[in-house]
Amino acid sequence: MDECETEDVGHVLPETLEENPPISELPPQEHVEESSTKNESQMDDKPTKVLLKPTGGAPVKKQKKFLLPLDQTFAMVLEFMRTKYLNLAPNDSLFVYVNQTFAPSPDQRLQNLYDCFAVEGKLVLYYCLTKAWG
Repeated sequence: MDECETEDVGHVLPETLEENPPISELPPQEHVEESSTKNESQMDDKPTKVLLKPTGGAPVKKQKKFLLPLDQTFAMVLEFMRTKYLNLAPNDSLFVYVNQTFAPSPDQRLQNLYDCFAVEGKLVLYYCLTKAWG
């Protein structure tokens, strides 16, 4: 069993940080069901597992796994990481990469990233404070 499977998944990113309270806790969930027969609107309703991994000297956080709704944009993930997860100042740099390869554009939907780059039912995002890849 790898370290990802032993950790609790307990948070959901709110739709907007201004309108919703900070991250709310959820009970641990079983494997998020994947099916090619489901249409996109059904997939948007279910959150997906996102694993945040530090790289290049970025601060290591205890909570690494989150449940995020697939209908969110990558910009919401960046905003959450900047303000709530890492508590960065507005002028601090933050670089986030999918599977150690590229930095998606902020308007990219998590649904698209998940469909193309999910590994074992999780979208793996690497973060650092200096440019690492791509």
